[in-house]
Amino acid sequence: MSAQKPIVVVRSIHTDLVALTGKNPAAGETVIGIGFQMRQIGRLGSDAFGAQLRAHLESAG
Repeated sequence: MSAQKPIVVVRSIHTDLVALTGKNPAAGETVIGIGFQMRQIGRLGSDAFGAQLRAHLESAG
């Protein structure tokens, strides 16, 4: 009989930093930004770790 081994899944949440410009820059060109946005997408599990992270994110606004 073989011993069962645990399965571990490690994930992360990423935040995209988006600079808005009036045009797409050419290679090596610098353009002035006209806006900035941050976008974050993730999915929380229904376990204790998901609940803890949800509480932290909600308290941070």
